[in-house]
Amino acid sequence: MRSLHSYLAEPWAILPDAINSIIDEARADIMPGAIVRTPPAIQASFYSLDGEPFGAQKPKASSDGVVAIVPLSGSLTRHGYSGMFSSAAGMADVERLVKRLDNDRSIAGIVLAVDSPGGTVAGTPELASTLYEIRRRGRTATATIADTLMASAAVYVGTATDYVASIGSGTVGSIGVISMYSDYSRALDKAGIDVSVTRAPNSKARFTGVEPMTDSMRQFTEQRIKKMYNEFVEDVSKHRGVSIQHVQKRFGAGEVMDAQDAADVGLIDAVDTIEGVISKLRSTNKRKAV
Repeated sequence: MRSLHSYLAEPWAILPDAINSIIDEARADIMPGAIVRTPPAIQASFYSLDGEPFGAQKPKASSDGVVAIVPLSGSLTRHGYSGMFSSAAGMADVERLVKRLDNDRSIAGIVLAVDSPGGTVAGTPELASTLYEIRRRGRTATATIADTLMASAAVYVGTATDYVASIGSGTVGSIGVISMYSDYSRALDKAGIDVSVTRAPNSKARFTGVEPMTDSMRQFTEQRIKKMYNEFVEDVSKHRGVSIQHVQKRFGAGEVMDAQDAADVGLIDAVDTIEGVISKLRSTNKRKAV
């Protein structure tokens, strides 16, 4: 059974105040007898290119094509979670859905509707790569709107589309990677509890939470985090068509920004509404329905 401290020691691209969602997502691992719930299914809603809502059922025919709105919400993980306080579909499910939509010739556009503090590094590059490949291939117009939060891993994913926007009161940014390690060794000593750890090789499963962080553990963590951060920055640089230095210096330097500030530095294209985003897709419709 996985401990909470080992879970938190994994790399995350998330806002620190989303810790409750992380704990919630880990419940099945850290609480004996916890009820394991199935993550919610990801489902798109559909609009005409004129902004007319169709609901969850895609119309059988449309002369100009249909826009699919795909939600990306909650703390993002590769396979999703459902717990006591929150739930979210997995990024792998979102990836499969957008691939199906791109292969549907009646779909003229895909809009990612984002409200997320970020999530695990695992699964994030894969979803971003899928969206960027849809954008590169050019069969389906793609867009993202932050409503209301697009932070960290959600920025990594959201910037991979053709057009990126935020509602006026939205928050965007927090480009970076974080991990946390809790050392309970002194608390165990105070309680009179001795824990013996035997391992082979010496680097096996060092992040137990019952041992202090050594210099080599810290070096390993820092190198891993730096590598993931560099990949994050490189991909956002590619997504937004700016230099790596621009991403590092002007896209918040790890902090979040309000929507207008994000637009001013080019992290997003515009402050907009969902209706405005759909209108944008109408003007760039890449294919007609058959």
